[in-house]
Amino acid sequence: MNVEKIKSIQIKQQAVMYVKFVQTNHRKPRLNLNDKEETHIYHWYEDFIKKDKNFENNEEILQILQKVTTVKHVKKLPHKKRQDKYNAYIAFTQEHNKLPSSSSNDDNERKLSKWYYRISYSNKGDEILKNLKENVPLLVKKNTIDDEVDKYIEWCNKYNSLPSGYNARDDEEKYLARWFSLFKLKSQYKKHEKQGQRLQHFMEEFEKKILDEIK
Repeated sequence: MNVEKIKSIQIKQQAVMYVKFVQTNHRKPRLNLNDKEETHIYHWYEDFIKKDKNFENNEEILQILQKVTTVKHVKKLPHKKRQDKYNAYIAFTQEHNKLPSSSSNDDNERKLSKWYYRISYSNKGDEILKNLKENVPLLVKKNTIDDEVDKYIEWCNKYNSLPSGYNARDDEEKYLARWFSLFKLKSQYKKHEKQGQRLQHFMEEFEKKILDEIK
């Protein structure tokens, strides 16, 4: 018995059940204590879309699900959401000849900026960034992670303090505080190990420096 083949057929069956439910009810499945089948379909779909590995080798399943992802209230598949953001980011830079800003008054522009920020720190974002830079020349001039680390250290040395997001003196301090908060979470990834070690060393030296001031 080919176990992988059987497993593939089972997944296809679940996908077909999902599509049939949406086509019949014109909505996505939800938790329903009075309908075990609907609850089962709901759990299967939610589990499936949360596992990125499912989108790398299940093109047949994706084609089945795509039949209903345009129905109102049905969650878009993650890979399609990423492609939509990717296309929107490129379109924005071409139309406005600038990169989206996180401080913009336009909600869509802020969302695009945040999307790029998340991708740039993601351990799965290298291929997306590579393709973006090929299509958005402005990104080639954008600060690298090393540039951001330089800016953070330079600011700390200049003001002899760490940037604070609560009582920031200006937008630069607020930005650096927010950047460092995010970088602390992402520095565990191997791709940022060098920058993480550099900041760790700086923080240890900074701690000694400020403690010496109160001896």
